[in-house]
Amino acid sequence: MLISRFGTAIGLVLLSTQLAQANFQKGQEALDQNNAAVAVDEWQQDAHSGDGRAQFALGQIFEKGSGDIKADLVKAYSWFKLAAAQNVKGADEAMERLRQQMTPDELAIAEKKAIASLGVWYRQYAGADEAAFQAQKAATASEAPKQEDAGQSATEARLAAQKAMIAERKAKAEAEAKLIEESRKAAILAAQKQAEEAKQAALLKEQKIAEERRLAAAQNEAGKSKDLDAIRTRLEA
Repeated sequence: MLISRFGTAIGLVLLSTQLAQANFQKGQEALDQNNAAVAVDEWQQDAHSGDGRAQFALGQIFEKGSGDIKADLVKAYSWFKLAAAQNVKGADEAMERLRQQMTPDELAIAEKKAIASLGVWYRQYAGADEAAFQAQKAATASEAPKQEDAGQSATEARLAAQKAMIAERKAKAEAEAKLIEESRKAAILAAQKQAEEAKQAALLKEQKIAEERRLAAAQNEAGKSKDLDAIRTRLEA
């Protein structure tokens, strides 16, 4: 029976992977036919479910715009950020490229969108875990010996199920809160780093301007000294 359950779980994983691959291929075919709207529809569900390729592909579409889909750097950045969290190649570079084009307000909105998408992704993932847990619990219950007192067994089963459900919900809530808090901290650190880089750039600019003024003043003084030397020469002559 244990082998059977493992076989079923593996089958579900393979089926999910195949469906994601099929959706991604449909989206790619639509994009090849200049139908970006269909491609976005095909990829969004997989992207919200955690498919890194779909997230990166959506980021590319929203970065440049295509067909009926207008360019939206905020959406593009949020999808690239989720893809980068899964180490999708090119996602970090895409984020850095967009940071050079976006205002601080746009970046803040993009961070919030990424966190919101992460919440949807997490809830869908947790829901799948809950379904697997319930299926496993049902299978285990069917294998257990039947109790002589059916009424008492049913009551105990309901109480156990309620306790398990409460514990599961609490664990999910704590995990989701942790994810949101970590994302918030990461966003704060990124904003602080960006502000510090801007401060350093401004300081370097001021130093460069001051140095240029000092050199100009020195050249001016040198010119005056040269003129005085020429005047003395002429007077002596």
